[in-house]
Amino acid sequence: MYQGVPCDYDDDDMDFDVLGWWKRNEHMFPCLGMLARQVLSVPVSTVAVEREFSAGGNILTDFRSCLSAESLETLVCNQDWLLARRRAKSHRTYSNRSIT
Repeated sequence: MYQGVPCDYDDDDMDFDVLGWWKRNEHMFPCLGMLARQVLSVPVSTVAVEREFSAGGNILTDFRSCLSAESLETLVCNQDWLLARRRAKSHRTYSNRSIT
């Protein structure tokens, strides 16, 4: 299905905007477009990354040192997803308030 669609990509274009291409073409590939935004997006700052390393240090203590790398990754990711959901919910609540 996807292989038959022409692509306007130029191998010689060093400034090719991948996210821009997905934005222009997401109507043709909605699921892949959503995935591309999540995978290709770069955080605006390193604060989130630093926070995750800090969270990993808080999870991996002397009492929990036998956690595998996979278990530690699962815990850190789940914590981040839960916090992101809470922040998004808080943002929606704040955005829906009317200014009086």
